[in-house]
Amino acid sequence: MKTRIITGCLFFLTLTVLSQNITGIWNGAIEVDKDTKFNFIFTIEEDGKVYQTTVDIPTQRVNGIKALKTLFTADSLIIDLSNVGMKYSGKLNSNLDSINGKLIEG
Repeated sequence: MKTRIITGCLFFLTLTVLSQNITGIWNGAIEVDKDTKFNFIFTIEEDGKVYQTTVDIPTQRVNGIKALKTLFTADSLIIDLSNVGMKYSGKLNSNLDSINGKLIEG
């Protein structure tokens, strides 16, 4: 199966960031080709020391996708969505207001 890599950027929507806290609502869009964009909303919550992520894709009318695992260390974020054939990995910028990364599908 061919793996498609889609580069995107999650932008700051609503988030209070203290000491590289990744929790909150992050949104952005990925560009599949010049005519096709998909909007994503990542809601990241922390339960103790475990992060939980829910993903909405409004342009596809998809809501409430639960990630299998969310890892955040230093400035690196990995969201395992292999239950729906995707994985997101990105880096939190030094201003703590955006995450640049890749959504891997396949």
